Amino acid sequence: KEDMSQAKKLLSYLQNKHGFVIPDRGNLDDQSVLWKEGRPDYTIADLHYFLGKTTNHPPGSVELFVENFIKTWEMEATHKEFYQWNTVDQCAYEVCSNGGKVFDSQEAPWVGNYNWLLSSCEPDTWDSTKETFESSHGKFRYAFPEGFPFEVLQVFSGPPNVSFTWRHWAVFSGEFEGNQGTGETINMTGFGVVTLNDDLKA
Repeated sequence: KEDMSQAKKLLSYLQNKHGFVIPDRGNLDDQSVLWKEGRPDYTIADLHYFLGKTTNHPPGSVELFVENFIKTWEMEATHKEFYQWNTVDQCAYEVCSNGGKVFDSQEAPWVGNYNWLLSSCEPDTWDSTKETFESSHGKFRYAFPEGFPFEVLQVFSGPPNVSFTWRHWAVFSGEFEGNQGTGETINMTGFGVVTLNDDLKA
């Protein structure tokens, strides 16, 4: 509780000093939501996002809209049952990574984001056929206990066809498949495309 209290104080300090905006992931207090593992608390994740981000998109910018959209979608994919997701068209939803297999709405929510995102990896790096939704999330949480922050770097088009560059990063202070982290920061950058309908759903 003391750590959480300190984190909230530091969040507030960074907001006031730098004009940072807490990510908008939708209504986390919605009483109608049946959370998979209880209501998520993003205090620690938001703190590490503030401490490590390289951009500060102004309110009303398309970059901030896209960043919040992705964060809300990630929150829903991790913590909500698919029928309660509000960021997607549940009939048309499909995802693909690096030109690999296309996962539709009958499969993507159940294999989990890590599995479809890494499905084109060589099996000795990541074998999506042997990982479940739960095991894949567990591995990342154990490896990156302070969270795995995400930021949009630049938006090039859209909507409806939103193309953007992004950055993911984390401090490897935990353990991954028997390998103990030494506190180094892991950085990933990439390019993404999201197609939105008239209701701004993917």
